Amino acid sequence: MVTTQTAELLAVLQLRQSGSFTRAADTLGLTPSALSKTVDRLEKRLGTRLFERSTRRVVATADGERFIAHARRIIDDLAEAEADLRAGRNAPRGTLRITVGTAFGNQLLLPVLPDFLAQYPEVRLDVSVTDRLVDVAGAGYDLALRLGPLGAADRLVARPLAIMPRKVCASPAYLRRHGTPAHPADLARHQCLSVAESENADQWPFMIDGQPQWIGVSARVAVDSAESLLSLALAGGGIVRQSAFLLQPALDDGRLIEILQPWRANDTLPLTALFPAGRQHQAKLAAMLDFLAARFGGERAAVRPTDHKR
Repeated sequence: MVTTQTAELLAVLQLRQSGSFTRAADTLGLTPSALSKTVDRLEKRLGTRLFERSTRRVVATADGERFIAHARRIIDDLAEAEADLRAGRNAPRGTLRITVGTAFGNQLLLPVLPDFLAQYPEVRLDVSVTDRLVDVAGAGYDLALRLGPLGAADRLVARPLAIMPRKVCASPAYLRRHGTPAHPADLARHQCLSVAESENADQWPFMIDGQPQWIGVSARVAVDSAESLLSLALAGGGIVRQSAFLLQPALDDGRLIEILQPWRANDTLPLTALFPAGRQHQAKLAAMLDFLAARFGGERAAVRPTDHKR
């Protein structure tokens, strides 16, 4: 039997998909009047409008989109729970929604996902590759993979996965034009590149006289994508400090040259999995967390996907 609250969730999901009370009601086996009363009752209880109505179209409001993301996740979880119970086992299944940054997502995560899908054929992945920080729980994601220091992670559980080393590099063309820095202090006279709004973007760590020191740099260009920053460095735009996994292919073929190695400190970025509290018990999420820890954990953090042996 469908409960009142479940019926409300199904109603808003179908209305969001159809954009019409008439079409949504027909799909749900209701009259448009009954559907309208269901949505009105829910909006009154929540104290906000979920949809803007017009004679031509029904469109979700900002609050409506937030509620719909939760509703979709709840309905998916119910379907997954029923399937698990019917099967008599808790095998990973259902849709796993992931958000990940462009650099780690494109270079490391996406190339290994076929192995995960082959191992867990009943799991479907919905992956958002973006450098925009999203509200993980509010947007309906099951998992966020973050590279770097964490900000406020309200209502989220953090699981460390790996440590990613960073290097300082420049293209041969840039070094021919501007010279190779012989000491970290020389960076003040060079064009440095950084990721926009990243923490300590203008302070780079080095080990000088046996002591860790932060050297101020002038980032003449900042972009909001790590991969775009790499492209700028490859074009001779300046000196870059980035994760080794992103730089390594260009270092291997000579398109970039690592500099200031004698002064490099323990410059690393943590890779962390973030997920809403209570969800770690889901089979599909637990399977993904174990898979990622096996692929990228420990010393393997700096290894490119193509270097992994199956």
